[in-house]
Amino acid sequence: MKQEQIQEAVARGPFTLHMADGKDYLVPSHDYIWMRPNSSYVMVADDADYFHILPLLMISGLSFQDA
Repeated sequence: MKQEQIQEAVARGPFTLHMADGKDYLVPSHDYIWMRPNSSYVMVADDADYFHILPLLMISGLSFQDA
């Protein structure tokens, strides 16, 4: 996945990142995700205050939450 695709998703609203290993990571708002410019990973926080470092190459897709 490209960083630009994730940035567009952040601007659009809540979404879930799907990983190649089958795990999913909910991103309810822009406060839960961090990306450095030109980085090869993103960081996603969960409600338990854990951070997950996700390599862009392992993100297989994303889906938006139903309104």
